[in-house]
Parts: sequence; C-alpha cells; structure tokens
Amino acid sequence: METLEKYIADFENDLQQRFNPFIRVNVFYAVNPINEDKVTMHFGDITTIVCNAAGIDKTELLMSKRGDRTVSDCRMVAMYYCYRLVERNYSKIGNYFNRNHSTVIVSIETVTNRIYVNDAAIVKLINDVNKSFALTHGCKIKSNDHEN
Repeated sequence: METLEKYIADFENDLQQRFNPFIRVNVFYAVNPINEDKVTMHFGDITTIVCNAAGIDKTELLMSKRGDRTVSDCRMVAMYYCYRLVERNYSKIGNYFNRNHSTVIVSIETVTNRIYVNDAAIVKLINDVNKSFALTHGCKIKSNDHEN
C-alpha cells in the first residue's frame, strides 16, 4: 500500500510540474487582459520596442547575416510579436526581416518552445519587451504562450 501511495504522490507531483506553465498562463490572462485586435502596431514599432528592450541597434536586427545569439533571439522575438500583433502572414514578416517565410515559422515555434521550457534569456527578453510595450502603449500584451 505504501508503494502505491508513493507512486500516486510522485505522479501528482509530475503532473503539477508539467502543467504548472499552463496554469500560470491562465492566471496571466485573467490579470493582464488586452484585446490584440485593438492594438494598432506596425513591424517597425515592434522591432523598435524589441531593440530598445534588448539594447541593440535596429540595423543589426534587419541585417541579412545571422549575428550573435542576442541578435538572433531578438529577431525571433520580434517576428513572434509581429505575427501575434500585426500580421499573420509569414511571407510579409519574412520580407520585412530579409528572411523567407519558413524562417519566420521556425522562429515563432522556437520562441514558443523556449517560453514553454522557461528559457531564461527568452523569458527575460519578453518580460522586458512587455514592460517597454506597457510604457509606450499603456497596456500589456496578452499571451497564449507566456506569463509576465
């Protein structure tokens, strides 16, 4: 009986650890609502906010070369927000960043996955972007993928 109780307790702990990010996201929705449809933004606005939050130059973000990890993380986060807030067209986002549509798709998936696993660099960058967004637009970005 003791073994069964331990097994159940371990199983419950495992479930709690696996689903805790989803619980935090639902709490984030309730506390920080914003209707994305009412946010009027352009690709340039988002890249400026991301670059300011990360402390990098906008020209680095838009260069055709890869850049270092910080620049590529910023570019992926900017693509993620462009998709979420401006245009759900991968080709248009790719053209703005001098990339193709498949790079945009992979970038959005990568950011989403890194948020899910609580990657410190991406989570910090996104929190900084959200703070910058709040300062410049007076509201927070509602997220399906992360908490504040």
